[in-house]
Amino acid sequence: FRLDKCKEALKQLVSARREVWGRFWYLSEEEVVMALRLGRNLEKAAAYLLPRTLPAVAELVTNFDMTEILGIKGWGKEHVTLSKPVRVRGWPDYWLAGLENSLMQSMRTYTLKVLQAAVQDADWLKSIETSEFPRCSLVVAVHAVWTNDVENCLKSEKPALILKGLLKEINQRISDMERMLHHAGERTTISVGSILGILIYQRSVTEELVQTSFKDELFESCLRYFWEGEQMIRVQVG
Repeated sequence: FRLDKCKEALKQLVSARREVWGRFWYLSEEEVVMALRLGRNLEKAAAYLLPRTLPAVAELVTNFDMTEILGIKGWGKEHVTLSKPVRVRGWPDYWLAGLENSLMQSMRTYTLKVLQAAVQDADWLKSIETSEFPRCSLVVAVHAVWTNDVENCLKSEKPALILKGLLKEINQRISDMERMLHHAGERTTISVGSILGILIYQRSVTEELVQTSFKDELFESCLRYFWEGEQMIRVQVG
């Protein structure tokens, strides 16, 4: 009877921790219990949990006494500084939830900065220091700018002419990125390579739009980013 009560109490504890941080649902009950046992030791808890719940994060960047998480390191030497450090205290689900929220807010901030640079300078891809921004924010910004450009083309009185002009701009951006690859450091090379892949995708879709007489259905089936209020929405259909 006592064993059953202990099992039930443990099950309720695991359920409560999963309510705080949803990614604990990816783990078995035994793994959650192990994570809770390591919770007071940030180094061991991170080594155990990151591969299982945040596989894109290779390492946490902390202050000297490991009481605050200041940023993360991703695979490929990418480093993201958090806009708001996360205090490490209590069960690991608390600081992991805080890390996830802070990381999302930081990515929004980085993306907004890149978009502001794109608005101010048409040749922003050549002038922006790609190593200063997370690869994700650069890719999102590049695609958001293209989404807006295509939508404006399709709404114009002469979509054929304007789309062909946009296609010429995309080809120029691809050439610029290819030249940057020859002179980039390792971290910058990864970002430039990601941007180059997106630009090639954009060129393919833009060419098809021209060839199919600018059907909205084609564009609506493609990967797009757009603003809805203060949120950036990512959509892909088909």
